[in-house]
Amino acid sequence: MTTLVSLEVTRRLKEQAELKQVQKYEMGLHQIERQEENYNKSTSASKDKYMIEALKKVKQSDVTFNNDYTDKTGSGLYNPRLKPKTLNDFDKQIMNDLETAYPNAVPKKKKPKVVAAKTNQTKIQHESKELSYDLILEQLGRKRWKENPSSFFREVKEALIVKKGRLV
Repeated sequence: MTTLVSLEVTRRLKEQAELKQVQKYEMGLHQIERQEENYNKSTSASKDKYMIEALKKVKQSDVTFNNDYTDKTGSGLYNPRLKPKTLNDFDKQIMNDLETAYPNAVPKKKKPKVVAAKTNQTKIQHESKELSYDLILEQLGRKRWKENPSSFFREVKEALIVKKGRLV
C-alpha cells in the first residue's frame, strides 16, 4: 500500500534536495578558489620588490630572537643563533653610554689596593701526612669524642666479650 503525499510536501522535498545540491556545488567551488587564492598570495609576496628588499635587510641585520626563547619553543631550528656577548662587554658598553650621556654623573672607578690579611690561624701543613679524621681535628684544635654511649648494641658486645676463657 502506498501513501499519498500532498503536492506541497513533494514540492518542499524537491526544493530541499535542489538546495542541497546547489550548496554542495558552491562549497566545492569555494574550496578550489581558496586553494588558488592561497597560491596567488604566496607567489605575489615572493615577486613583490618591496618584500624582496625588506628580506635582504632582515638577513643583513644581526638582530634575532632571544636564544632562550627559541630553545624553549623549538623555533631555534629555523632562527640563527648569535654568539652571546660576554657580560664584561655589556658592562663596558653601558658604562661608555652613561659616560657620554652624563660625563659628570658617573664616578670613575678606583682600583682597590690589595692588602694581605694577617691571621693567627695555623698554617696548612705541606708534609706528606696521610689525611685522617684525627689530623683534621688536630688542625682545628678539637678533641675526638671518646665516650662510649650505652646502647643496645654496646650491651650485646659487652655480653659477648670473653672473660677468663669463657663467655659471660
